[in-house]
Amino acid sequence: MRQSLAETDPQREAIIMNRRVVSTLSGMLCPILALLAPDATAAIVPVAQDRSVEASATATVFSISNSDSDSAAAADFAPFAATVDPLAVTVAEVQVAISQGVARQDSSLGAASVSASGEASAALTLTAGGNGSASADAASLFEFLFFVDSASSFLLTGSLDTQAIVTGGAAIPLLLNDLLFEDVDNSVVLFQALTNDESFSVNGLLQPGSYRLSASARIAADQASSLVAARTVSGLSSYEFVLDVVPVPVPEPAVPALLLLSLAGLGIAGSLSGARRGGARC
Repeated sequence: MRQSLAETDPQREAIIMNRRVVSTLSGMLCPILALLAPDATAAIVPVAQDRSVEASATATVFSISNSDSDSAAAADFAPFAATVDPLAVTVAEVQVAISQGVARQDSSLGAASVSASGEASAALTLTAGGNGSASADAASLFEFLFFVDSASSFLLTGSLDTQAIVTGGAAIPLLLNDLLFEDVDNSVVLFQALTNDESFSVNGLLQPGSYRLSASARIAADQASSLVAARTVSGLSSYEFVLDVVPVPVPEPAVPALLLLSLAGLGIAGSLSGARRGGARC
């Protein structure tokens, strides 16, 4: 009976020692694995911005003309949400001319994400008579210059759209929209879309350096009245996008060596445990 207990004590000691070694090495592995985890630090550093909306409208019948205009601009890097919608109405005798331009933008410049949506629209109404005219224009403009301080992956998604409806033989308004993403330091265009109706999704890697992201939506409508029919013009140009930037994790040079040492330690602990158990059996 005493011989059995004597044989058991070394086994217990080996188990206790093994647990202590594993616990110690686990404590070493936790901070090492934390170093290997992705760095969540934001990569976008704002440098300059120019975000604005503007619109104007003019309505004329005979020699009577009315005009209106409005504009707004972002003062700093804070979120920008603005709408301007000037309206001009002129009535003379039995003729009516109505014009309106509308520009809107909602944009945000974040430390890891940039988003914006903007549109420019115009609407004209002219009764028959041949003595009236109306015009309107609008623009939503976005430009952001920023610096990326570490190698980062990016995903740019969004869409461009144009729409127009005319009646009474009116002319289609001029519609323009675009989006440009470029590497400023190397003069490289990463993505560009010009006056199109499309959805897009592009991704890639950004090295530390300066980048510019710009977008615009514009419309210009100009119409004279007809002798025989009323005329209407409506049109809209728009853009929307989201740019997400995520730093690429780079392990510290010493991390792989520390990880190997820790794993080796776990192997040694297993060997010691086996040796203890082997000795207990002898």
